[in-house]
Amino acid sequence: RSFTTRPDPTIYSLPYTESFEEGNTDGSTNIANWSQAVGPEYTSYYWTANSSQTTYNRTPRTGSFNVTLHYSGAAWLFRPVNLTGGVAYEFEAYARQDGATNTDATLGLYYGTNATIADMTSITGQVGLVNGDYQRIHGFFTPLTTGRYYLGIKGWINSTPWYISLDD
Repeated sequence: RSFTTRPDPTIYSLPYTESFEEGNTDGSTNIANWSQAVGPEYTSYYWTANSSQTTYNRTPRTGSFNVTLHYSGAAWLFRPVNLTGGVAYEFEAYARQDGATNTDATLGLYYGTNATIADMTSITGQVGLVNGDYQRIHGFFTPLTTGRYYLGIKGWINSTPWYISLDD
C-alpha cells in the first residue's frame, strides 16, 4: 500500500501577496486563510471582509475586496508561513482610516511562532494611520531558525473615526 500526503494548504511560501480577493464573503468576519483574535484594549470587533461598503474610506486599494475594522476595535489577523532562519524578510501592508489625526487609529506588523497575541514580536510597532490615501506600513525581520511562523497584523481604532481599511 502507498499513499501520498498533500502539503497543508494554509501554509504559504514567500513571496506572497494578500489582496483578500479569494474565498471571502462580503460582511463576514471569517477572513479566508487568516485566523483572528481581539484585544486586549477592546474585545468586541473583528476584521470584516468588505466588497460593498465605500463610505468612511472603505473602498479597497486594489481589486474588489479589502478588510475593515470597526471603531472601538483592537483586532489581530494571523497567517501561517514557512520561513528560513537567517533570511531577512520584508512585511508590508497598506492601510488608512477616516479620522482627523494619526492618533485615532494604528496598524502594526508582527511575527511569531504561534497564532496568539502573546507570541507576537513587533516588526513595525503601532504606526499611526492617516485619513485619505492608503499608506504603506512596512518593516524587515529575520527569524533565527527555519520553520513555521505566523505573520500578525494588529489594528487598533478608537471611537472617533469609523473604520480602518486594510488591503494588499
